Amino acid sequence: MVVKEFHSFHNPCTFSAGSFSLLISLDGDEYNTSYRVDKAGNPSFPRIIKNVDTLREKYPEYFEEKVNFNAVLHNRNSVESIYRFIRDKYNKIPSIGELNDMGIRADKVELFQETYRNSTESLHQSENYEAIEQDMFLRTGTYQSVTAFLHQYSGFKYHDYTDLLFAHSDVKLVPTGTCLPFSRRMFITVNGKILPCERIGQQFALGSVSEIGVNIDMQEIADKYNVWYAKVEKQCSHCHNTKACVQCIFNLNDLEGNPVCYGFMNKQTFEEYKAVQIDFLRKHPEDYYRIMEEVIVE
Repeated sequence: MVVKEFHSFHNPCTFSAGSFSLLISLDGDEYNTSYRVDKAGNPSFPRIIKNVDTLREKYPEYFEEKVNFNAVLHNRNSVESIYRFIRDKYNKIPSIGELNDMGIRADKVELFQETYRNSTESLHQSENYEAIEQDMFLRTGTYQSVTAFLHQYSGFKYHDYTDLLFAHSDVKLVPTGTCLPFSRRMFITVNGKILPCERIGQQFALGSVSEIGVNIDMQEIADKYNVWYAKVEKQCSHCHNTKACVQCIFNLNDLEGNPVCYGFMNKQTFEEYKAVQIDFLRKHPEDYYRIMEEVIVE
């Protein structure tokens, strides 16, 4: 759930129940957030801050336990500026995402390239970036990569007792790292399309919501996914990193035609990938224990 502003606090039971979490979109300070405007073109930052501050004041326990922040990285902010603003003002560590490069109109590509910023590059340009990276932990690409590596290749992670006692070397894996429909989240657009998440094109809708009701055809969804998976299965069967793959098929070009997986690793690139992860753990041994003890992968 993405919430930009709260219009009413007349029902305290809504928050005392604590049955849902809030993810508030905020890209940093006023200038950092200046791309976010209302339908009249007015800056939304003052109202967002006013409503967030009111929420924190009226429901401090709910704010502490259930409220988090999400930011989009672009050419008016940086990982460091986002991190410091939200950390200092609300004592929260934000999730920071890059602009989605899918479905861009041809006449807007140049504008997109001017606006886009890479999160890893932005982080490494920060002063004391290692301290920021450690504090953000799994919200950074480095720790996500190391965690995936450890959980899939260390040999010390088991889903259950059956997994612990019996080898499953012949288990078939679903091609790519694409989430199965409705397994983690879903996103509904303003025109009622149901998507697996907020970061893919609307052409991949799973169904729709209208005044009539909810329209979802499970067999049609299964058929579509089977066709898409079939297009990359051959590449996946020769990839050396199938266990820790994070490549979403919906972010591949020409999915309906002949997609090429960006995350494909042959034997050499996989060995290079392993070397990078092991080198990081060698330099940061404390993070090995932190990942193995604190991280739960569902």
